[in-house]
Amino acid sequence: MIIENNPATKQQHDNWQLRIKSEFPNTDFSFSSDYLCLIHYLDKTPQKFYSKEAFKQYLSFLENAKVKDPKLLSNILIDAEPLLSISNKILTEVNNKPVHDTFLPKEHNDLINFIDKDIHYNLLKIYETPFFHLSKIVAKYHWIKDNKSTDGLDLYNSVEQLKKVDFTFVERFYLHDVRNGIAHGKIIFSDMDITYIDKKGGKTIIPTRKIIDTLDGILDITNGFCLAFKVFSLTNSVFFESYKIQIPQSILLEELQAKANGPAWTITNCLESVAMRDKKQLIIYVKNDNWDYNKVNWYSFTTALWAEALTKSYERIFFSLHSTHNRISPTGWAGYDATMFRRLREIDEMRFEAFIGVLENDYVYFIPKIKFPKFIYKIGTFLSVIKITLPLEWRKYVDTYFPNPFFIRETQIHSKKNFSVVQDPSVIIKPNFQNDVEGLIRDNKKRIMKLAINYSRKQCSRYSLTRYLPVKYARVFIYDTDKRVRNLRNSGLTPELIATIEVNTTKHIKTIDIINGTPEQIGKYRIVWNKRWQEKKQKLA
Repeated sequence: MIIENNPATKQQHDNWQLRIKSEFPNTDFSFSSDYLCLIHYLDKTPQKFYSKEAFKQYLSFLENAKVKDPKLLSNILIDAEPLLSISNKILTEVNNKPVHDTFLPKEHNDLINFIDKDIHYNLLKIYETPFFHLSKIVAKYHWIKDNKSTDGLDLYNSVEQLKKVDFTFVERFYLHDVRNGIAHGKIIFSDMDITYIDKKGGKTIIPTRKIIDTLDGILDITNGFCLAFKVFSLTNSVFFESYKIQIPQSILLEELQAKANGPAWTITNCLESVAMRDKKQLIIYVKNDNWDYNKVNWYSFTTALWAEALTKSYERIFFSLHSTHNRISPTGWAGYDATMFRRLREIDEMRFEAFIGVLENDYVYFIPKIKFPKFIYKIGTFLSVIKITLPLEWRKYVDTYFPNPFFIRETQIHSKKNFSVVQDPSVIIKPNFQNDVEGLIRDNKKRIMKLAINYSRKQCSRYSLTRYLPVKYARVFIYDTDKRVRNLRNSGLTPELIATIEVNTTKHIKTIDIINGTPEQIGKYRIVWNKRWQEKKQKLA
């Protein structure tokens, strides 16, 4: 392709690709560079909490089916493409809701209001679309192999089939009676639990907290399924091309966003439409913060180029450019001939002059309010590149010469007369530092406590006295796995909790060790090892 990368973001994308390859070492990414969208499963919440078991089993199923009966699998994927595209889009919408990595309301009435507004609605959306259609691929494959008609393959039967073929873990989080109660029945809240009544009068009662865990669990499983499907789709180009399978459009457009977004240029949405003369058209909505017309022209051209190369199916690509810098209207536009892009791509055209005419009317409708001298634009470009590359280089330098095995997920701090109390911050040990966890904690007990205290103080306002008072009591909870914050604080003695470290220089605060923990006093530091974590470690040894 004439332009493979945006020079401004190339270093960032190279970093993403290295991290993705490290996360999935058993996957061959050599056939294509189009897998940048997978970075969301490393960096974004709740995607990064995807079920590893669900991912492994689903990817294994797809790879095995490709070998054993590629024609059957291809037929299923071709039929499922439109619904898989919708499923991925809905899953992304649910993932983007600000309800996943949050603490739960403390008051009961606020909690059930949160469940009614945010948990039930999103749980039903996950059940009905992404979870169902991703599960149906597995179930449909096995039903056809068993010579069964797929006419009655609904959500319930898909789950029942999954439970028979190495996907038994879905049973814990797919609650059929709860789904029926939310969808077309009745819900009754009480002080301790929730009653779900289906349209036939059947009742299911579950604890209030369980419905929240159910959403978290089914979302993690569905994200694992979807991630496996994306990895399979983006790394099996030969199989997809040989059997004429289309990668779902919403996945391709996610990849376009990951590839094309840059400094001051953000794709906010993509829609399929029909233009004049029944041309199949892709509308790309962009938030543009650039002042330079030439830069806007460059970004729109490269984005259109990559959009056609990824989708391979549109005749026209139209941009709706939203910018506060546009003189006449906050919305500009540009249209590109996708058919011409396709023809030039297929002959591997590398001359820029060959692309003359691909932009309709040879003009991007963007008139900046102010035209600056060229050297100002160059300075802006330089600063944009620095804004991306400097944090990467700094992170690389720190990780090389001053590696930090810990990161703080959440904390609470409050003052008590003339001192501060740091209350149970959650500290995670990074995966690549877990060879000798006990030794690491013993050797770094002072560092862990200092990190937790400094982080806690930074959560306070600069004008808060709590920020500056001496800390006389602190207890830190250390975990081997990152989780949602609501599943860290007050989560109990989970197997992921390694130990607590406590420093208490007060005379009045009295605490008790975690139940069945093994205490170890080293100077003023009291380490208490969690029995359940020690048992887990012995099983894995």
